[in-house]
Amino acid sequence: MLSLYFSTFYRKKSGYFESIVYICANQIIQKMRVAILVDNRSRGAQYACEHGLSVYVEVADERYLFDTGQSDKFILNAQELGIELEKLDLAVISHGHYDHGGGLQQLLGIAPELRIACSPQADCRRFSVSTAMTKYSGLPEPEIVRQPNRIPVNGIVKISNHLTLFTLPHSAPSNPHLMRETTDGLVPDTFADEVFALLREDDKNVIFGGCTHHGLAQLFDFYTDIFKNKPITAFIGGLHLSGKSAEEIEAAAATAEKMHVGTWIINHCSGEEAIGVWQKRFGANPLSGFAGSITEI
Repeated sequence: MLSLYFSTFYRKKSGYFESIVYICANQIIQKMRVAILVDNRSRGAQYACEHGLSVYVEVADERYLFDTGQSDKFILNAQELGIELEKLDLAVISHGHYDHGGGLQQLLGIAPELRIACSPQADCRRFSVSTAMTKYSGLPEPEIVRQPNRIPVNGIVKISNHLTLFTLPHSAPSNPHLMRETTDGLVPDTFADEVFALLREDDKNVIFGGCTHHGLAQLFDFYTDIFKNKPITAFIGGLHLSGKSAEEIEAAAATAEKMHVGTWIINHCSGEEAIGVWQKRFGANPLSGFAGSITEI
C-alpha cells in the first residue's frame, strides 16, 4: 500500500504543532490532533499552568477550542506551540466556572468575531461554600457569554459533520459545596448547563468533558442511548474526582471499564488518586493531560 505524508510545521521557540495527513491508496485518513493548552500541571517550564482547563482540537479542516482556563495562559501556551487561535472556527465553554471560561475576554480580544457555544445558563452566578467562607466561582464577566455570536446549547446541537455538542437531560447536585444563585438565594448547583462535545472523524468518536460534574455513569447512559453505543475512541477532560473517597473513585472506574474507551486523557479536576487508578487500570498516560501536551488520535 502506498503511503504519502504531507506535513506542515508551525514552530516557535521549543514548541511545535504538526499537521499530518496520511494518504493510503485512494483513501484519505486524517488524524485528529489534540493540544492541552491549560491544565493544573505542565510538561515543562516553557508552558504556563494554572487550576483550569483549555483544550485545542483540529479535526479535518476545523479548529475548535474547548474552555479557556481562568486567564490568558492558554494564549501564551498556544503561541509556544505555534497554534493560531485567531483561526478558530468555534470556542466552547463547558460550564460557567471561572477556571473554564475565565479567559474568554482575552480570547475575544484576539478573535472578536469568534462564535461561542455554551448553555444559556452559563452566565448564572456561582459560589463555592464552606464553613470558613463563601467564594464566588462563576465567570468573571458573566455577561460576555450573552454576546451576539453565541450559539446556545440546550439538548443536542450539531455544529458540523465532525462536532456535536450536548447537555444531559437529568441532573442532580454533585457537590454540596458548589452552589448557584437564584431569586430564593443559594441552592445546590445541578450543572444543567454543562456542555459535552462529541468529535467524529472517520470511525473515531472522541468525547470532551470539562469537569463531568454529572458523573461518568450518567454521561455513558446518555451516550449509549443517543449515539447508539458507538465505540468511544478517546475521552478528554476532567472527571471531578479530586477529593473523592477511594470507594467513589473505584465506582467511577467500574463505570469507565464498561465504556471501553480506547484512550483516556484526564486531567484538571480528576485528582491525583483517580489519575493513578486510571493509569493502572486503563493505561492512561498522566503526561498526556498536562499543559503543552499534544496527542494524535
